[in-house]
Amino acid sequence: MAALTDRRATAASTPEAYVGRHHRVSRALSYVVAVLAALAALVARYELNPIWGSTFPFITFYPAVALAAWLGGLGPGLLATAIATVGALLFLFPLGALRLDHASLLIGVGLFTSVNVFVAALTEALHRALGRAATTLDAVRQSEERLRSVVTSATDAIITIDADQRITLFNAAAEAIFGYAAAEMTGRTLDQLLPERFREVHRRHVVAFGAATVSMRMMGGERVLAGLRRNGDEFPIEARISQGEAGGQPLYTVILRDITQRKRAERDREELLAITQRARSEAERMQSLTEAALADLPFEELLQELTRRVQTALESAAAVIFLEEDGVLYARAAVGLEEEVRERAQVPVGTGFAGRIAQERRPIVLDEVDYGTLVNGYIRAKGIRSLAGVPLMSGERRVLGVLHVGSTQPRKFGDEDVRLLQLAAERVALAVERAARIEAERRARAEAEAANRAKDEFLAMLGHELRNPLAAVQNAVAAARLDESGRHRALEIASRQTEQLARLIDDLLDVARIRQGRITLRKERVHLAETIERAVEATRPFVEQRRHTLSIALPPNDVRLEADPVRLEQIVVNLLSNAVKYTEPGGRISVSVERQGDEGVIRVCDSGIGIAPDMLPHVFELFTQSPRALDRAEGGLGIGLTIVRRLVELHGGRIEARSEGIRKGAEFVVWLPARPAMPEEAAEAPRVDVGRQSHARVLVVEDNVDAAEGLTMLLELLGHHVRVVHDGGAALEAAQANTPDVMLIDIGLPGMDGYEVAHR
Repeated sequence: MAALTDRRATAASTPEAYVGRHHRVSRALSYVVAVLAALAALVARYELNPIWGSTFPFITFYPAVALAAWLGGLGPGLLATAIATVGALLFLFPLGALRLDHASLLIGVGLFTSVNVFVAALTEALHRALGRAATTLDAVRQSEERLRSVVTSATDAIITIDADQRITLFNAAAEAIFGYAAAEMTGRTLDQLLPERFREVHRRHVVAFGAATVSMRMMGGERVLAGLRRNGDEFPIEARISQGEAGGQPLYTVILRDITQRKRAERDREELLAITQRARSEAERMQSLTEAALADLPFEELLQELTRRVQTALESAAAVIFLEEDGVLYARAAVGLEEEVRERAQVPVGTGFAGRIAQERRPIVLDEVDYGTLVNGYIRAKGIRSLAGVPLMSGERRVLGVLHVGSTQPRKFGDEDVRLLQLAAERVALAVERAARIEAERRARAEAEAANRAKDEFLAMLGHELRNPLAAVQNAVAAARLDESGRHRALEIASRQTEQLARLIDDLLDVARIRQGRITLRKERVHLAETIERAVEATRPFVEQRRHTLSIALPPNDVRLEADPVRLEQIVVNLLSNAVKYTEPGGRISVSVERQGDEGVIRVCDSGIGIAPDMLPHVFELFTQSPRALDRAEGGLGIGLTIVRRLVELHGGRIEARSEGIRKGAEFVVWLPARPAMPEEAAEAPRVDVGRQSHARVLVVEDNVDAAEGLTMLLELLGHHVRVVHDGGAALEAAQANTPDVMLIDIGLPGMDGYEVAHR
């Protein structure tokens, strides 16, 4: 940098500077100047004519021609010469005073013309030479500027030294790398930039390089050179030296590169390579574990294979997998601890080594086992000296179990060992979750298949149960038409079968309401004994028909409930009907009531065909039928117990089915919240039986014309005034026109359902 600056300063005082400042005027302007200069010279000579006369006729024209030639070159110089010659001959001498045969005049004109032509030609040649010189100088200047730009902007340090190895150039990159300013280093040796151990070697290297025939080579060979910063820090460098001449003196240029980042990157690559090699080794071991985890093996065999591969990968004496169940860790697979696994070693969470891992949910390493603190007997019996273990975590961060390994020799399990254990634990957890998922899917599939079968059986039974009463009604009606004398018997048959149909449909509607959550209880104070008596009376005909013995046991003090009396009676009737159906003729049925604390208890027992143990948990499920339900002699859809359980739950109670097995009878126990025992309460207000009022105004809202007509006939026979409409809008209009005493409204009406009609 210093050398380039000095050279630029010196150039300002050389002829080259003049060349750089010289500029020719434009061609048109140069001719104008030539004309004006010649005319000015003519005027000046004319003014001097009284003094000089004919002496020195062309004296004022020489400067004019020289000026024109200098500014414009050959053309303007010749033009100025011609104007000067003609002007001098025409205006400076009297007309006729000059003759062309005067030898002196001709010689003067010829000499003037020759000299000016020579001057113009010489000036033109000078202009051309100056132009070429200016072009060359511009090229040199541009080259120098480019060199200066390269040196200044280079990211490598560029340092030039002379034959005495003193610095003559120190670029900006060198300033940034070494921390010295160029002004500080100019004239100094390179020793200041090198550690002590390299200085003498470097001096000898430069001398040897100067004597060699090569123009450039790397410095240091295979060795890594070092530079020395101003703050005393050493750093690795890469250096290249070249030689040349300046003013006949040798000149050496050293290009240095700070390779700190490269060396750091090389170290990082080496470390990364080592890590990669370790990772590859771990990956190979993990591939072995993954292959085992994905193997299509039974679950127990899969756990054992994973354990074996973990033990092999870590080269441990023992490995064991515990799975957690209800706060206890059970050994499920092991290598080196097979006997303990056969005995199903159990470790409560929070105790022992494995229990602590499960409780703290983190890896634990014991370089030296203390048998008195953390370890269970199976570890002590095996003589394990060092342990490392990790928890098995599910995807939801739930502890599934523990995986740990042990060494019979003191061993320090490192981070890589723990990491491998954690990776193995992830594979084991995946296997456990997959096995659990497969088992859950299997159970769900089995349950779905069972539900579908139950639904198919239910639909088949539904068709059977609906078809039989309808066939009986149809046959009874046909018989009545054919034989007037048998009409009364036909009506009795039709009545019984329609009642059966009504019960079936009521059960179906109750199931639908249960599944939709639309059953509403109308609770009031209920005497449980009265409810039992009504239910018994309702089922007594069926009991007597089957020749059963029915016994009732009621407590001396009545049990009072807050319940829906209709639904409570339905519960007892369904349980009694169930007992009647599934007890062989001549069997025993009992109903008892008692109070247990704050609950009233109803028990319905029978000596019937009983319930298989595997069916007990399912007797209350919808579409689930016990083998006892295959006997369809008594009819029914087998959904009564589902209705019973839901009604009991709606009352805040619970129900349980009990049976010792097939042919050993069954017992159903219902617990319901009871009202506190109170002194005898005041008698209830008498109820008004509005159903027996005569001549009531009844509005029937039914879209089924036949159903509406049949109901109208019945009501009119009972003495009521009936009006029939077939949709919700007409019902509202009829009710507003003549308010009825009673409205019988179908729920499923077109346009507006029965609930909306009743609400309005």
